[in-house]
Amino acid sequence: MSKPYGDAAQAYWRAGWANPIPVKGKDAPVSGYTGYEGRNVSWPDIQSWLEGEEASHNIALRLPGDIIGIDVDAYDGKVGDISIAAAEAELGPLPESARSTSRAPFAPSGIRFYRVPLNANLRGAEKRFRIRFGDHIDVIRRDHRYAVVWPSIHRDTGWTYRWYSPDGSECEIPRPADLPELPPAWLDFLVVPGATEPPPDEEMQGAPRQQESLWDQFAARRFTREQAREFVRPHLEALRAAPNGTINNRLNDAAIALNHFVPDFLSRAEAAHYLLGALEETMYDGKTWRAETTIASAFGAKTWRAEFVDETTAATDGRSDALAREVTRLHIQAEARDIFAAERHARTWSAPTTHGSLTNEIKIPDEETNWRFDGLLGAGHNAVLVAGRKVGKTSIINNLIRSYVDGEPFLNRFAVAAADAAIAVFNYEVDQRQYRRWIRDVGIVNTDRVFIMHLRGVPLPLRDAQVRTWVVRWLRERHVGLWLLDPYSRAYVGSLDNGNDEAQVGAFLDTLDVIKQEAGVSELVMPVHTPKARVEAGDETAIGSQRLEGWPDSMWYLTKDFESGLRFMRAEGRDVDVPEEQLTYDESTRRLALGGWDRASLRKQTDSKTIVESIRSNPGCSQNDLMAALQWGAQRVQKAIQAAGGRVRTTPGKGRTNHHYVDS
Repeated sequence: MSKPYGDAAQAYWRAGWANPIPVKGKDAPVSGYTGYEGRNVSWPDIQSWLEGEEASHNIALRLPGDIIGIDVDAYDGKVGDISIAAAEAELGPLPESARSTSRAPFAPSGIRFYRVPLNANLRGAEKRFRIRFGDHIDVIRRDHRYAVVWPSIHRDTGWTYRWYSPDGSECEIPRPADLPELPPAWLDFLVVPGATEPPPDEEMQGAPRQQESLWDQFAARRFTREQAREFVRPHLEALRAAPNGTINNRLNDAAIALNHFVPDFLSRAEAAHYLLGALEETMYDGKTWRAETTIASAFGAKTWRAEFVDETTAATDGRSDALAREVTRLHIQAEARDIFAAERHARTWSAPTTHGSLTNEIKIPDEETNWRFDGLLGAGHNAVLVAGRKVGKTSIINNLIRSYVDGEPFLNRFAVAAADAAIAVFNYEVDQRQYRRWIRDVGIVNTDRVFIMHLRGVPLPLRDAQVRTWVVRWLRERHVGLWLLDPYSRAYVGSLDNGNDEAQVGAFLDTLDVIKQEAGVSELVMPVHTPKARVEAGDETAIGSQRLEGWPDSMWYLTKDFESGLRFMRAEGRDVDVPEEQLTYDESTRRLALGGWDRASLRKQTDSKTIVESIRSNPGCSQNDLMAALQWGAQRVQKAIQAAGGRVRTTPGKGRTNHHYVDS
């Protein structure tokens, strides 16, 4: 079982987040550490939780007093992205910042973190924001809510919370000091109007910043005398600066910190003396509670005892401990990857269907092939469109879109079976402005059933679990029946690093099938480039791995005759056998129609006409004369004369020379 809190608490403590708290799901943190009067988390608290059931809980951060989070909800009909855009239009853009979310890296949802003045009174900030700019935005701060963070697991979706940098890449836990400041216009809007005094729950958070620099000795419980003083000092300062309403919690924190060094460094009486001295500098009136009771309770708490060492030993132990922690961290990461892979496999795998022995198998009646495009693409099938560069791949794709949503025969040949579904185009290659011009010319009627995602220069690694989940949801929400990925060589970026690697290519193609199944997509068409621009008729192949040609149910081949400039198409596959024919193109409508000669027949007819005209202009010419005049080889000249049939008369000349004539 994954242990989000147990795996992450030390990392957050070390990064300077003072209060990493176990939380069940999103809504059940351990009591006493959140809200208006919540106390600080101490290292003994963390130790206790690591040894208890809390180790398997999610992890929440109660933010330091000088950090806030802007929480945007933009999913399942929530429109926080619209609200935040309205606020940025009026208050100015928010700086790029680290973001915590269980959603996709490029989705708008998530918590963005900013530094604010320690005494900023932000009570009711989210209410003021919503009244002015709209719903589904929350302002997370020390006294209000908390942030569920990595490596917590979302209770509803099973997705893992992650940290993302502004460019969308996954990043390490940010240190609070590295976060950007909230812009003045935003701060002025969010603070309580007319507020001058800091709210009682925004006390100083000096201790966590100091603890960070003492991490090596702190985690190992080995201190020099000077380090012990530095460790205790910020806790006493926090107590001295504590406003009404938080004094008891700060006293408890300071007492626990001092208790680590009793009795080897301090006597219990000396520790109590330091505490009462700091307490006298607060606004404490001595009537609400008894300080001695709080101190006695903290001194009686389960805690560790510090061991004192000299400076040399402390430095050596610190390095050894750092190495040991790094090794442990790597082990945890490796184990987490294995657990995650197993959980993902469990979610996507289902037992295959079998029919028993062959006796049962052959009794099942044969079903006629159900076609999406009659004779070209079966219902539920995948197709690969193999095309060279600049041969009209985008034009044929746009014609396919029009046929699918408007119900007209594809290429004026292949009838389409009506589907009450949409079509999705993942355009990785063509500039979106140019693409809009081209597809507008095709004249599609049912444009509300076409969804185009322009991905040129946009990373979309489909094999990433979060990206795949997002794509599945995107396709399902739009009720997509036909999915076009154009082209393959751009679609696999981020999912594999070698297009010739059989295993990587196979895994990527399997991912496409999984996405289809989970999203309810019926058919998929994916254009693939050829490795060479010019190949002989019938020799066209897809670029890269052979798995790419074994995976689809049908292969479509789009080719161009570079002498005539004409384009041709053929198809083959499971129950698919479409001989090569010429494509005619209407430039004004960008529409294509299939019908005419194949390349071989067209060349034969063209060559026969050319040879007849050449002989007519030069009666009695020999084969060598024709070869020189036309710059053809002997075999091509002979085939052209044969194709001309009775129009060419051949008579023998001197030696072995033949002369050719055209009878009028």
